[in-house]
Amino acid sequence: MKKFIIIDHSLQDLQGHHYECSVSVAEAVQRLNYEAIIIANKNFSPHFVPKNIKIVSEFEIDWFNNSTKKLNNFQKKIKKLTEFLSNFNLDDVIGEYKNKINYKLFKLKVTKPKIKILLEKIEGSLFRFNQWIKQDIKLIKYIPLSHSFFGICKTLFGVFQLGIKAIHKINQKLWFKFFNFNVKTFQESLENIINILNITSEDHIFIHTLGVEQLEELLYLLQKQPLEKNPQYHIMLRRDIDDYLVKNAQGIGIKNCLTEFYQYKLFPNKVKFYTDTSQLVDRYNSLSPIQFIEIPVPFRQEKLVQNKTVKLENKCLHLVYLGDARIEKGYLYLPQIVGDLWEDYLLTKTLKITIQSNFNIASGEKDILASRLTLEQYPETMVKIIKNAMTTEEYYQLLMSADLLVIPYDNNSYRYRTSGVLTESLAAGKPVIVPANSWLASQIDETRGVIYNHPNDISKGIIKLINNIKEYQKNAELFSLHWCKKHSPDNLVNCLLSPINIQDNITQKNRQKVSESCLYHKPHFLFVINIDRILNLDINGQIILSHLQYLSECNYLISIITYCLKSPLNHNNNDHQFAKLENILDNYNIKKTWLLQLDDTPQFIPSLDQEKYFHNYYNNEPTFTREIIDINSLLIPHDLKNHLQQQKIDNILLDSISSQILVNNLGLSSISIVCQVSQLQSYQYGIENNQDIDLKELDTEYNLFSQINVIITNYKYLAEKIINKFPSLITYTLPCFSPLLSTQKSLNNTKITDFLWGNNKSQYYQIINDSLNLDRIINNLSKTSQKIAILYPWGDILERKAGASQRVGLLIDYLQEKDNNIWLFTTGEEKDLFLNNVRYTFYDQKFNHLDLVKQVYRSSYESLMNINKGNQLLRENSNLIPEDWRLNMYYQFYGDDNFTNWIEKIINWADIVILEYPFWGKIVSKICQEKNVKLIITAHDILCKQVSLNTPLYQTLLAEEISNLKKADHVVCVSQEDQKFLQQWGINSQQIANPVNLNLGQKNNVINNQEKWFNIYPWLRDNYCLFVGSGHFPNVEAVREIKKIASIYQEKKYNPRCRFVVIGNCHKSENEDNFISLGKVELELLSLLYQNAKLILAPMLSGTGSSLKIPEAMSFGKVVLGTKIAFRGYDIQNKIHGIIEDNLALYPDTIEQLLTNNDELIFIGNNAQNLANNYNYKFLYEGYLKLVESRDSNCI
Repeated sequence: MKKFIIIDHSLQDLQGHHYECSVSVAEAVQRLNYEAIIIANKNFSPHFVPKNIKIVSEFEIDWFNNSTKKLNNFQKKIKKLTEFLSNFNLDDVIGEYKNKINYKLFKLKVTKPKIKILLEKIEGSLFRFNQWIKQDIKLIKYIPLSHSFFGICKTLFGVFQLGIKAIHKINQKLWFKFFNFNVKTFQESLENIINILNITSEDHIFIHTLGVEQLEELLYLLQKQPLEKNPQYHIMLRRDIDDYLVKNAQGIGIKNCLTEFYQYKLFPNKVKFYTDTSQLVDRYNSLSPIQFIEIPVPFRQEKLVQNKTVKLENKCLHLVYLGDARIEKGYLYLPQIVGDLWEDYLLTKTLKITIQSNFNIASGEKDILASRLTLEQYPETMVKIIKNAMTTEEYYQLLMSADLLVIPYDNNSYRYRTSGVLTESLAAGKPVIVPANSWLASQIDETRGVIYNHPNDISKGIIKLINNIKEYQKNAELFSLHWCKKHSPDNLVNCLLSPINIQDNITQKNRQKVSESCLYHKPHFLFVINIDRILNLDINGQIILSHLQYLSECNYLISIITYCLKSPLNHNNNDHQFAKLENILDNYNIKKTWLLQLDDTPQFIPSLDQEKYFHNYYNNEPTFTREIIDINSLLIPHDLKNHLQQQKIDNILLDSISSQILVNNLGLSSISIVCQVSQLQSYQYGIENNQDIDLKELDTEYNLFSQINVIITNYKYLAEKIINKFPSLITYTLPCFSPLLSTQKSLNNTKITDFLWGNNKSQYYQIINDSLNLDRIINNLSKTSQKIAILYPWGDILERKAGASQRVGLLIDYLQEKDNNIWLFTTGEEKDLFLNNVRYTFYDQKFNHLDLVKQVYRSSYESLMNINKGNQLLRENSNLIPEDWRLNMYYQFYGDDNFTNWIEKIINWADIVILEYPFWGKIVSKICQEKNVKLIITAHDILCKQVSLNTPLYQTLLAEEISNLKKADHVVCVSQEDQKFLQQWGINSQQIANPVNLNLGQKNNVINNQEKWFNIYPWLRDNYCLFVGSGHFPNVEAVREIKKIASIYQEKKYNPRCRFVVIGNCHKSENEDNFISLGKVELELLSLLYQNAKLILAPMLSGTGSSLKIPEAMSFGKVVLGTKIAFRGYDIQNKIHGIIEDNLALYPDTIEQLLTNNDELIFIGNNAQNLANNYNYKFLYEGYLKLVESRDSNCI
């Protein structure tokens, strides 16, 4: 029988919904004839084991990674002693005893008045004695050699302390090991249970509650096991990606972790990911190529029927709060709610309240105990407090006895998260009170419950339910039938076990992205808006929303920068405001929204009066001076500034002229700027404050107008006044409109254009088109935007770690920056992705006749041998030719109609085709010629040079390579040597060297977690030489030489000492003597390794093309010591940009010499970094752009 394992390592008791979820799923899989096994925490009580379900107690931690291991009394005492010793501080001990003595003296003074005078005299004498000692100590420094003596004593004392600490640390480790204090990690426990239960690839493992650190542990466990032997994992992630526990998780983080699951091909064949709301699906899908699946929230529905109660007539209503006593569940609001209902409902016995109040942690969270004590002061007959965790039966009995439920959860915590309490309440047909702007609110409507906007409104919502309880209950009971069907355990298990097409699960938004119709660039507009204009819907706010609606309906890209000046500098308040804004903007096609907050210190503008600002701020007076300085004081994240400056933005729209300050600070003033103007603000503030205008403010406002291109005004007189000052300014006046009245502002914002413009809507549309110059933008896009297909033979393009994938990845970035549309086709597990506006199609060959193609080639070679029987060289190499991987790449897809159909489909779409490597040249060139599409082939290497010259294999590869390259319109090579070689065979090629991305600021890049890496690898602070390389044979060969160099360097005791560190797939992990190999590492660690390396080694003995690692190392300002082969394709001068040395026997001496000459390292390193700037991809890849835009062919 196949096994279905449910991992619930936090399951210890009936706390929360762990038990219900696990048991309900187990019962559901049993109905499908699986053997259900729940793996719980070791503290799980046998008393709670359900019938017919096997539960294994294994885990010693919960999902927070906290230890749950229970210790006996002796272990507790030993652990307490070790903790005391580890935290021992002499000053603290002395301070503690001093406090005890002072306390006893205080009591004596209070209780023994006669002793008080004596004690005061003693204290006075001791104080004077203390002062005398201090004066004597000051005189000691005048004694000869006193400084030396006390310095020696201090040093010895420091050494003694250090020794004590070291001994204590060693003892502590031994004690923990001896007394078994250490707990098994999640990974260790999971690995143990897999072995014990003999789990196979046919079994399933479902983990419904998991921390990010434990997800990373699971990743490492799966990486070290054979892929085909792993069972099918189903991982459910419940929390939002912005949740504190997710954002601040230790390790590589949720985004990198998911990316690793994807890159190691664990998803989707062996690991599938789930969450339980559509909002969370979208948010998790934004992190990586992995596609999440929405699944139901399961619970044991039969318990609702079993505990159904009969409601007695005229009996008081029962209000229930279910869940732990936790802040995020709104427990702190309950005392106020009970107080509001006391007089009219509780005291009159119209209502009674039951509150589940057990703590989820010992003694509860802050202020929770105080709230519970407040509630306990009410009569238990009216307000019942349940302090202990309830059994399943008790929980469902309480739920079914309720007439209505209050669920006052924090809407930030539950904005996208589900609630088990709400799920069960809706299934039970109970009316509920829930917060707005949360997942809970999205599950009900006003006929089945009440949605409140602020916690102060909860009591009003309860009263509304009480007064209309029968109508609400009727609607809730009708809805419960559909809800139960949707959220049944059977439905969840069906989702887990059903085969799925990942493509089908992408949300509608992502489906649109993947479609070919989206593979073009759209006009992109950036709005800069004061958040209060939108939330208060003043005149400008209404017009700005109208602009947003029109541009959204046109399906253009819209980004928004918003800021808040009138609200207090309070993070929670700003979050609340931003949430309200997002709720409004959800109606529009917004690409990205940012909220900027005020700095604590104002950033003044020279033209404005600082003293006036302080006076306005102190008296809370709104003025133009205050608004402008506040906007100038907004905090702008550096990454936001960089991001916007790299975007193609066609127009910036300002809600007022004040926002122009922010545009200047963002460095975007070169973009065309359109400003909405409802009034001259310096005049408007004068009117509001009943003061004459400030001429400094007016001059500042006019100066801002001089920096923009277009204004859209509400009134013609405003346009005329501004034009008189700035004749070159383009102005448009909006047609007559009817602003929303205060009673209408609750109307649907998506229809605001209808309300505002009425019959003038077409006139308004024309003004927006003209002011934004939309016709010109669209025409330019249609002229310049090219559809470029890139065909890449290796499946590692998303990793961008090997040299070829880095080069092609940067080419994608460059062509995309130049407003081209990119479609990349490659091999690998079949999928179709749309990432960062680039379409990635992976082709998985299922051609059944590949062996037949190989046999045809083998027969051809046998015929060749029969003709050349006397050719000994051909005879000796006969077995090598048909099996060579390079040759296999040329004929791999011959006869594969599916592959040819895909290529034809892509070329039909493309204006330009770039083929990386010539392997598919014959298939691709034939279709390109038929479709009249330009073909560019990049020769990363001269492949025939990778084998021995003048051999039959060399001749065969040469023939294939040259014949394929000659079919291109343009050929690109990476080095002058390759260019000369191709010229010999009549192929004109353009050299575009391997580039490097210099946008990272690598040399000075701050590594946030560098202390973590220094603790893991202390040798990072020592001398070491670094080599970075993939599993390509020339790299493997180079590592062998580095090991020899390391051995010689140590044996001959060169000085200074030096380690030799290797990174990448070129060598397995190893740490022996002075040689260290780490394998593949994170980008952050790689940057740190480059930054701290003394030398970069490149002792290459073979290889073709050029190495991307050379300019990458030079960009860090590092000296590269390598052979001529290593520097192929780069204009390196020996001892100026690097050290060129082909004699590897001289490397130990050269390394010693360089390590002792820091000036030379700095000199060559600076030159290397300057030279690396010439290999920036943004500079080098202009060559590709010229080929893309050229109209001729110059290959032959």
